[in-house]
Amino acid sequence: SSGNVFQGLNNIQGSSVPSSLKFKENIESIKIEKEAFEKLNPVSFNYKKEFSSDNSKKLGLIAEEVLKLGFKEAIIFDENNEVYGIDYNFILIALLYRYIETCKELEELKRNIKT
Repeated sequence: SSGNVFQGLNNIQGSSVPSSLKFKENIESIKIEKEAFEKLNPVSFNYKKEFSSDNSKKLGLIAEEVLKLGFKEAIIFDENNEVYGIDYNFILIALLYRYIETCKELEELKRNIKT
């Protein structure tokens, strides 16, 4: 069936999104530079009272900093094209990529030590 597969996504629990191969095209492997990724600055914060009544401590990144590091794909812009938020799914996949690359580097080092 055709149509918008993202319709009704708000009814799905968690951060699930359609991810089946049948929904995708232009698939390419990614490359996330270690130097830029290592400059990501996880912070704790509270939302300003004028924006949220939830005063609990949050964890996250600062969108403007993420943008400066070159991760434009991770940035959500508002209707005025101003920085609004972060697509944390992008960050999660980037983290997975860096983890896999680090594991490969570690295995290479182990092989070099043994020889």
